[in-house]
Formats: sequence, C-alpha cells, structure tokens
Amino acid sequence: MGLRRVGSYVLVALLVALVTVMYAERRNLFARYFEHEAREGQVDTVRQQCEELQKEIDSSRRRVENLGSDPLEIEAAIRRSKDLVREGEKIYRIETGPAGAAQGTGSGSGLATP
Repeated sequence: MGLRRVGSYVLVALLVALVTVMYAERRNLFARYFEHEAREGQVDTVRQQCEELQKEIDSSRRRVENLGSDPLEIEAAIRRSKDLVREGEKIYRIETGPAGAAQGTGSGSGLATP
C-alpha cells in the first residue's frame, strides 16, 4: 500500500506542475516576467538620471544664492548675458564650419576678432 500512496503523490505533483505550466503559458507569464525585468532596468536608469538632475538643480540653486552676494559672480553673469567686455580687453571668437567640412581649409585661421 505504501508504493501506491507514493505513486499517487507523484501523480498529484505532476498534475499540479502541468496545470501550473499551462496556466503560466495561457497568461503569458514568462514573457511578462522578462518584460518586467527589462522595465526594472529602465526604471533604475531613470532613477539615476533623476538623482543626477537633482544634484544639478541643487548646484544651480547654490550658485543663484551666491550670485546675489558675490560681486565677481554678479559681474561674470552680467558680462555673459550682455556680451560685455572691459575696456582694453580682446575677445577671440572661434568660428567652426559646417559639420563635415574639412578643417584647416579655406581662408583665414578660423579666428575672428570683433
């Protein structure tokens, strides 16, 4: 009687396994699982980008707070935004050609002075 009982347990276990596999196949659980894993990687990437952006925001906020009290920062910001120069200063602008154009050809050195 013990062998019959073991055989019936094995048969029940096989039936449960078969039903589980059929259920998973019908519900497309394997593909869903792999898709979930891929999306988790994307979520981690986006979280990392959010953290980097938050650090950049914090850095910008500190810079803005310092802008009101640091005379050098105030001057630098005004000069950048208004394209201002001090008397006697020389500004050199580097002009680049269109993408794909050969560098070092044409007239001049690519440097222009105002």
